[in-house]
Amino acid sequence: MKNLFIIDGAAGTGKSDLLKYLAKEKQGVGIMKKITTRDMRDEEKVSDYTLDLEFDKQKFYDSCNDSDFYHYVYGNVQYGFFKPDLEMALSSYNNVFIIIRNNNLVKKLKEDFPNIKIILVSVQSDTEEVEKRLKKLNYNEQKINFRLERNNIALNDYQKHSEDYDEILNNNYNITDYEKLIDQLIAKYNEQ
Repeated sequence: MKNLFIIDGAAGTGKSDLLKYLAKEKQGVGIMKKITTRDMRDEEKVSDYTLDLEFDKQKFYDSCNDSDFYHYVYGNVQYGFFKPDLEMALSSYNNVFIIIRNNNLVKKLKEDFPNIKIILVSVQSDTEEVEKRLKKLNYNEQKINFRLERNNIALNDYQKHSEDYDEILNNNYNITDYEKLIDQLIAKYNEQ
């Protein structure tokens, strides 16, 4: 059976680290890209930064009328992707990863893909660890406080819907230990 790993988590918890690891180290794993209306952040302009986003507001708005376009709003920003692109990824890879921050869309995907094992994963980190990571990315205090506030919102959202999640990746460790957790996650669902 094919696995679709849906990743959720606040800024600074390790979603980008997960994508970077999968893109460089895990052959045979697909990463779904999304179209977004948000602007590119400074750290995302670095050439080796692994992104799952296409920054194209016009393409997003043009796509919204397509019945095969899944989209959602998170933090006043819109994100979306096409059903045929997801179908193509699932036909090409046994394990596909996508970051989605919307439980209603996750439920819709479970309805639309009943023959795919959909695993909802929450990536979590302690506030102090998130703050360290954001400082390393040269965020100023105002941006750090904004992200930490959103981190609390994401944690509260997780707690309200914790029964919807299949796994938690606790990213309070060094990068090597975090990558081991990612490997264990994939291995667990490949064995089922």
